[in-house]
Amino acid sequence: MTDDLSYRRNQLVNEGVSPIKETPYSASRLVIQEHKADKAGLHSDIRFDIGNKAVSFATKKGLPTEVGKPVMLFRQPDHVVSYMDWEGDIQKGEYGAGKVTKAVDTPVVLKATNDHIHFTVPSGDNKGTYVLLKQNENEWLAVRKKDFTRHWEDRPGYKELSEVDDESKYIATEKIDGAHFLATINPNGIAYTSQRKSVNGELLAREDKMPHLRDLKAPKQYHGMTIRGEVWHDRGFNYTSGLLNAAPTKAVERQKEIGPLRFAPFRIAKGPNGEENLPYEEQLKILKDLSQNFPYYFEPPRMAEKSVKAFFDEIGAAKGEGAVLVDRTTGDSYKMKHRYDYDLVVHEVVQGRGKYEDAAGALVLKDKTGRIVGKVGTGFTDDVRYDIINNPQKYIGKLVKVQSRKPLRGSLREPSYLGLTTDKNEPDEVV
Repeated sequence: MTDDLSYRRNQLVNEGVSPIKETPYSASRLVIQEHKADKAGLHSDIRFDIGNKAVSFATKKGLPTEVGKPVMLFRQPDHVVSYMDWEGDIQKGEYGAGKVTKAVDTPVVLKATNDHIHFTVPSGDNKGTYVLLKQNENEWLAVRKKDFTRHWEDRPGYKELSEVDDESKYIATEKIDGAHFLATINPNGIAYTSQRKSVNGELLAREDKMPHLRDLKAPKQYHGMTIRGEVWHDRGFNYTSGLLNAAPTKAVERQKEIGPLRFAPFRIAKGPNGEENLPYEEQLKILKDLSQNFPYYFEPPRMAEKSVKAFFDEIGAAKGEGAVLVDRTTGDSYKMKHRYDYDLVVHEVVQGRGKYEDAAGALVLKDKTGRIVGKVGTGFTDDVRYDIINNPQKYIGKLVKVQSRKPLRGSLREPSYLGLTTDKNEPDEVV
């Protein structure tokens, strides 16, 4: 912070306004400076870090606080990004003479073109989603978007099958190794609600971490429908977990590097016309039709094109997790697995050796009964190993998901780490 006027004088990138750089979903920064100007009076200067410039607007009212009550903003010359941190007094006789203080400084997830800026504030007094719409060269309209309607219900458990009695009874799909979510379709996008609640019973919304899925627009006949499905990443649950547990800005930037999270819809939980009561084959037809309106990252899981047993064996040969079988008539769901998932409590971090002497070597795990059921030392990325050793408080006492061959005498067999648990609050019992 500085009140050196010479610093302030050199902060304009150009005298007039310039085109806004087209920006895909990205981490950005929003700063609102309160400017008590001698001539113009008290107003807010709203600035975004876009294209290494502080794209700037002035308004008497700040950001809109209510849906349906837009606020007019006036585009100002671009400033250098460092000016977003400036506070001080502009001397009398100078342009904008008066006092400048910083009122808001928050990370945002932002998407921009020369005609609009769409951004989400993840927390704080201004939490919400907004869009700025260009009216003419100098005037923009700021609109607060309506909050999503979302639906939540208890997660139904899978029944387990070790073999299939009548293959004609079932539709088989590949089991997606992801996080169980409910996707509620709104007119302005899709709300994604975790199938677990926070420790204080609140619903966990996660759509801000995957805005490419949030902002999908479905045809009107699907509005109000809630779908069960899995949020997943094709690199595995470890990556899915990391993205869903990261801050929205970090999650968005990371997906630029490794690819986007995806959503696999597999059942209608609630439909505007009672579609949840349809036979599963008809539900699946609706889900396939719905996915045709969206890009590849919203699509049902791969289905069997051969016998269930042959399909299951093919998944095992490819080291996949298993298959989900749905009764064509009743809609009951069953799982057949080559390896089993367990959500377990981290009891202790074991220091690594050799190559990983400065990182974590393994995690000691406890199950629901409080018994130590083994330790897991494989499945970690190098980044996770170093994160565990440097931030053990993020892991000790927390739930992690591991895969194991069928346990023997209550102990894990050849376990592999998948990631921090994102869809449960209670550990499993290893039997």
